[in-house]
Amino acid sequence: MGFLPTRGDYVRVAEETVSGAPTVKYKISAARDGARTDGFAWIGADNIVRRMQLTASLPNNVTVLIKFDVTKLVVGPVDPALLDVAIPSDFKKTDQ
Repeated sequence: MGFLPTRGDYVRVAEETVSGAPTVKYKISAARDGARTDGFAWIGADNIVRRMQLTASLPNNVTVLIKFDVTKLVVGPVDPALLDVAIPSDFKKTDQ
């Protein structure tokens, strides 16, 4: 699974239908640089995340709730012209 954390844990917990699509529900958790994330992700056989519910506990007692549901998804060919993006002349690549 390309989406699931590489620095954390995930466990398959159920199979559920989300917005009409069959998915696998995973419990996920990860910790890095003083932050911790726990929650669930529902991923379809096409490797598209259909739903996510996460709680991120950040340093300085900041907690963020992240929730989304994909409800209107169209899968199909993409016009190549939409992917033709000019790179600004002052662009500088950085390593993060």
